[in-house]
Amino acid sequence: MKLSSITVTTSNSSEELVLSLQEYSSDCRYLIRGMLGIDADEIISKFYGFGAVTGKRFYEYTMKPRDIVIRVSLNPLFKINEDISEIRDEIYRRISADRSGQMTLQFNSAGSIVCAITGRMTKCEVAHFSKTPEVQITVHCDDPIFRSIVPINIPPAELPTSNPVKVTDQPSTAPHGFSFKVKFTASTSTFVIQDDPTT
Repeated sequence: MKLSSITVTTSNSSEELVLSLQEYSSDCRYLIRGMLGIDADEIISKFYGFGAVTGKRFYEYTMKPRDIVIRVSLNPLFKINEDISEIRDEIYRRISADRSGQMTLQFNSAGSIVCAITGRMTKCEVAHFSKTPEVQITVHCDDPIFRSIVPINIPPAELPTSNPVKVTDQPSTAPHGFSFKVKFTASTSTFVIQDDPTT
């Protein structure tokens, strides 16, 4: 999978800022020149309890908060008499639309959102001595996990009624959250939720 762009959104504005990861073109106003903080950092094993039957210790894997630093090259549309200060001001205006500094970075591939991460802007710096006009944005993410925008839903009609329900999510490459709701429509003597002991 090849990422094509990152879309920056804020909760208080319908405007989006698209940062391109593609090759340079005359219509590309914001081009990402470099990015730090998207690799997985140290994975921490966090104890959360004992097994009720086995007595084994269970751990949840987590990571420390991450800082994502994006270096963006500015490319004004000179054909419409746009200048560098105008598109730099547009970046400031769009990312400061939410006064809390909260923003979401959506990673796109061929027009589809692959994943997203939410954080708050902690820095917006201008590279004064760079040969090309650039800004550098730092986003601090307390929750370091990249998440899907659209959850995977399994309609109840597709679930078996007599055998154990086993959910397999093939596209995933790492552990992730799972939530569900259960509605009882008749009396039942037992109800068990457990991990598959073979996986």
